[in-house]
Amino acid sequence: SLSEAAVGVLKEAFDVFDEDASESIQQGEAAAFSDALGYEYSPSEFEGVFGSLCQGNEDNSIDFKQFVELYTNLKNQPSKANSNSLAAKEIDELSEIQDFQGVDEYAILAKLNDPTLSSCLALSAWIVTCEDRIPALIEAGASLTLAKALRSTSRSDLGNVIRCAALTRCVKAILNTQEGVVSSLEDRSNTLIRGIVVSLKSCHAHVAGQQLTLLGVLCMFSNDTFMLVVDAFEHAQRLLGGESRFSPIASRLGCSNVATQAAALGLINAIVQASGEAQARIAIRQELFCIGVKTLISNLRQSEDDFVSTQAYIFDEEMRADDAARDRKS
Repeated sequence: SLSEAAVGVLKEAFDVFDEDASESIQQGEAAAFSDALGYEYSPSEFEGVFGSLCQGNEDNSIDFKQFVELYTNLKNQPSKANSNSLAAKEIDELSEIQDFQGVDEYAILAKLNDPTLSSCLALSAWIVTCEDRIPALIEAGASLTLAKALRSTSRSDLGNVIRCAALTRCVKAILNTQEGVVSSLEDRSNTLIRGIVVSLKSCHAHVAGQQLTLLGVLCMFSNDTFMLVVDAFEHAQRLLGGESRFSPIASRLGCSNVATQAAALGLINAIVQASGEAQARIAIRQELFCIGVKTLISNLRQSEDDFVSTQAYIFDEEMRADDAARDRKS
C-alpha cells in the first residue's frame, strides 16, 4: 500500500491537474496526468481505463480516491511506461516526510544538490513550520541552492512538476520573512527572484500560478522589491531570449488554466500599479500591448471566474483613468 507521504504527493498531483479547481478530474485532465507520469496510451485505450473508474458518475469525472486508483492502475501496466516513468517508482518508494529538527542547515541544503522528490517535499513541509531557522538557512546559501534546484526541474514529467511546486513553496516561505526580503535586497545577483522567473518559462501551469502570485506580492510590497522583480524579468530575457521582458507573463495569460490566468493578470496589474506615475504606467501598458496582452485581456473580460473578471475590470478602469489624465494635460 502507499505510504502517507506518497498519498500526499498524489494529492499535490491531483491539485496540479485539476485545472478548473472543481475537486474532480475530467478525462482530459487525467490523460495529462498519465502523460506526465510517463505512460503512453492511445486515446481509445485511455478512454477505457478512465471510463472504468467513472462509471455511474453523472459528470464523467473522478474524485481523489478514484484518482489514487487510477495511479495504481497505470503503474500496474509497465508495458505502457516510457523513459520518463521514474516518477511512479519515486512515489512508491517515498518514506515518511523527514523531520529536520536538529539537522545542520548546510546538511539540509546539501540534500537539494540532487533534488529528489523526497528531499524537496521534506524541505517544503518542514520550512513552513520552522521560520526561526530561515535566517540560518539563508546564511548557509539557501537562495543559490534553491535557484539551482529550480533550474533542474524544467522537464514536464510529474516528478519535476511536484519538485518545482515544493521548491516554490520553499522560496515563498523564505520571502515571507523579513530576513528573506532583506537578504534578497542585499543580494546584488538577485539570485532567488531571478531563479523563480527563469523557472516560470518552463514550469507547469499550476506551479506558474503560484510563482506569478508570489511575484505580484513582491511588486506591491515595496518599490525596492518591485525593482527586483523587474530585474529578474530582464535577466530572464537576456538568458532565454524573448520578444519582451514580460513575454513569460503574456504566455501564461493565454494558457487554459484559469488559476494561472488569474495570477498572470494579477501580476500585470501589480507591475502597472507599482511602476510609478501615470506616464510610467501608460508606458508599461504599451509595452504589454506590443506582445498581445490587450487582446488576451479582452478575451478574459467575460470569464466565469470572478477573480479573472475582476482583475480585467481593474486593468480597464485604471487604464481609462490614466488615459483621461494624460488627455487633460495635453
